[in-house]
Amino acid sequence: LGIQTHPHSFAEYGSCFKNFACVRVKEFVPYERVPDELRKSEVLVYVEPFAQDDLEMTRLTFSTKLPEYLMAGRCILAFGPPTSASMRFVQAGGCGTVVGTDNITLLTNAIRRLIVDHGYRRGFGEAGRALGVEKFEATKQRRVFRELLSSAMADYPLGKQSFKV
Repeated sequence: LGIQTHPHSFAEYGSCFKNFACVRVKEFVPYERVPDELRKSEVLVYVEPFAQDDLEMTRLTFSTKLPEYLMAGRCILAFGPPTSASMRFVQAGGCGTVVGTDNITLLTNAIRRLIVDHGYRRGFGEAGRALGVEKFEATKQRRVFRELLSSAMADYPLGKQSFKV
């Protein structure tokens, strides 16, 4: 398991994993290298807190990490409350497995299946990549935005004549 994090998080939590031979804590990756680093992984882990105080905030919050994960074409292991918008997105999109209960046994079982079943992981990764291209690919989204804006402007006096798209 490779963990990449911000330098202050690395300084604070990096030593927590020193006794685990299967865990490598790596320092922060500059943004321009993130896509390459994500593609090196078999599974990308996304976590949200189960704390009651955080539930209202995560209910409608969508993580900016998820589009990057989807475009990498890798399976997502999502661990967090099922009410979270991000958890619901991963579940509905079929791009990963969601453990929506703060239960170590369920999490362990999900990890085991991801480790042993390459086809299971690959299927999630392929679905995630397709979903990422459909929902988040920049060129496509700019075209969709231009079309929506152009259509909206057609309903106003002077319409497209006064606004170039």
